Amino acid sequence: MRNSTKRRFEASEKLILGDYVYALRDPRNGEVFYVGQGKKIRLFDHFSEADKYLKKKNIIASPKVKRILEIWDSGIDVEWFILAHNLKETSNITDVVEAAAISFLEINNFGKNFHQNRGKHASLLNPQQLSDLSAPHVNPKNNYSLVFLFPIQTNLKKKIPVKEATECCWRIAKKYHKQEALAVGLSEYLSRGVFKLEQWLPHMNKYRFDGEELKKHELFNKKYDRIISHAKAHWLRGNYLIIQFDGQGRFKILKGMAGKPVWIAI
Repeated sequence: MRNSTKRRFEASEKLILGDYVYALRDPRNGEVFYVGQGKKIRLFDHFSEADKYLKKKNIIASPKVKRILEIWDSGIDVEWFILAHNLKETSNITDVVEAAAISFLEINNFGKNFHQNRGKHASLLNPQQLSDLSAPHVNPKNNYSLVFLFPIQTNLKKKIPVKEATECCWRIAKKYHKQEALAVGLSEYLSRGVFKLEQWLPHMNKYRFDGEELKKHELFNKKYDRIISHAKAHWLRGNYLIIQFDGQGRFKILKGMAGKPVWIAI
């Protein structure tokens, strides 16, 4: 099995990465077997090198390539991590290199035993974190009069599925029950699920909703930090927000911010 989950970086991810330091890890035993530096798709060149060996058996395979091929023969992908990124834009390169080394130990199952923190310049990224970091900010082209933003990061850490984590359980005023609305589950300010609300059902003095999941909706996989920053104290206490979008680059916070709701530019 060749690494098929990812062989290139999206344009938005390249902007985040810049020059970077990376590591390749064997998922069979958690051992990091290669560390390098590069830019653009340098990380994936190692997989292309292994591809060439499979096509031309007469060339000599390096220990690195042999390890990659062994992992593929086991039916799994090589794991990779970005230890540090945007290095040319970082003023204190020494701190960055130190943080990258600590991150290296962390993913190689040693760091947590020797370091109490990863340093202020730590920038370790796995593939999912890189995708999350490069996600665009929410700015829908359509008007949505009622959108619930639910904090679900705690439930996701408990391995609760996104739909279940989003739909239950909330104190919702009855005036909102019959209005057409959407629900968005947010973790680390990123939307993990979008749902069209069909009905609210009583559940232990609160309410849960039934609704259709909208996997390709324009509110999905977007950053909401610019919106939440206007009601951060309310949000950080574990409360949900109710938002209205006008489809022209503005939003209102209908619940979660003191005072009369006003249009705010995204």
